[in-house]
Amino acid sequence: MTLFSLTPTFTQGLVLGQFSILTLLYFIVRYLFLDTTSQQADSNPSSPTLVPTPLHPQKDRAAAANGGVDICLDSASRSPESAEWLSELAEQVIQVYRAEWRDHLAGSEGEEAARIHVERWANKYRGAGLLVRLDPVKIHAVDLGVGAPRLFNARAKVSNNSSSLKEIQFDITYRDTFAVSLSTALIFNYPTPSFARLPISVNLSLSLFSGVMTLTPPLPSDPNPALTLTLDPSFTLQFQMTSLLGSRAKIADIPKVHQLIEARIRHAIARRGAWKIKLPYLGSSVVVNLPEGGEGKEQPRVP
Repeated sequence: MTLFSLTPTFTQGLVLGQFSILTLLYFIVRYLFLDTTSQQADSNPSSPTLVPTPLHPQKDRAAAANGGVDICLDSASRSPESAEWLSELAEQVIQVYRAEWRDHLAGSEGEEAARIHVERWANKYRGAGLLVRLDPVKIHAVDLGVGAPRLFNARAKVSNNSSSLKEIQFDITYRDTFAVSLSTALIFNYPTPSFARLPISVNLSLSLFSGVMTLTPPLPSDPNPALTLTLDPSFTLQFQMTSLLGSRAKIADIPKVHQLIEARIRHAIARRGAWKIKLPYLGSSVVVNLPEGGEGKEQPRVP
């Protein structure tokens, strides 16, 4: 009797079954537990707890102001201009968003509100795969930080869209205590749906975010003028990350897990790397007729 024939036999099924299991184990070890790059994780495997490093926003602000290069837009007759005012404006905007995520609550109530918002956002964009999917994400703790990005080294350049249009580029650096602690699980749908479940716990804290941002004014002929703020895709993103895999025999700090999480965060930031700020219309006004007893109110005409 031959081992392989056109008629299925028990021996053929046994051999093919063993081969498929070995192939599956190879890909799991190769692409989940092994590091495919020469870089090693910076975190300490023996300490998987999250310990964010306290920073001093006031000192960072002074350092960014002293190390920045003032801007000279057109000619030597123009006096240099610092981007510190833009850093102050960005800090105020960040504080507004931070208060919104805390539902304008202080203390533990604000932290719980922020945790709920982050958990809702994480589950909204977690996605689903065919062979492997992610279980619902549980956020255990979140620290929104206290600082804001520092903007410096502002300079003018000719826009790629028009030679008469100038863009403003400036460098951005962000160091803060932003941190999050979460848990989820990988669900393997091979060879059958929900075949295996791998619990994952991750502690993540921001070390450095830096890049180049470009402020582009609208063209004079643009019917809907807007300022465009764009983040260069080649930004720098560094984390302190610890992870635990498994429910009983836990494995700490798998480099591949760190790479996958960092890649997802990079993709989410790059996908939202452009913001448009619409400018108000400066056309004529019209009088809007209100019901009886009301007074007319002028509103700008929409083009």
